[in-house]
Amino acid sequence: VLPTPEMERSEWPRDSEEEVASMEDWRSTSLTASIAVTIFSRPSSLDKDAIVQVKERTRGWHTIGTSGGAARSIYHGVYRVDARSGIVDPLDVGPSDYVRTMAAIALASMVDRDGDVPLRFLHFGFGAGGLARLVGHHVPGSTHLSVELDEGVVAAAAKM
Repeated sequence: VLPTPEMERSEWPRDSEEEVASMEDWRSTSLTASIAVTIFSRPSSLDKDAIVQVKERTRGWHTIGTSGGAARSIYHGVYRVDARSGIVDPLDVGPSDYVRTMAAIALASMVDRDGDVPLRFLHFGFGAGGLARLVGHHVPGSTHLSVELDEGVVAAAAKM
């Protein structure tokens, strides 16, 4: 049930306990979160004063970000590694508005398409690869090519 303009705020549907727990987990990935271990660090190839880092956070969450330099702080992406398998879950991108919006646009554009032609996607900026993984999961057989300018981000993503 989606909220409607006629509904009072108290009538809106509530998040499930699982959704609330996931949101709390995801908040641990904030750039200001204090619980994090740097597991990869490399200078940015785009800014000599910046460093690309992968940080391991609570409950399997990881972040890829660039800090320092002219941009000060760039969040490239968030992903979660399954504790049992060690594999990145393509559906667990956290509540990233950007990734979810871009995936929704890509998936909505395919509603009336002919399924005989495999889809190819070109991503500008790879980050943590969340968008490519999410769309790839929902569009089996599709191919994805990502263009990332920062060699540090490429090296960090390769550690996933």
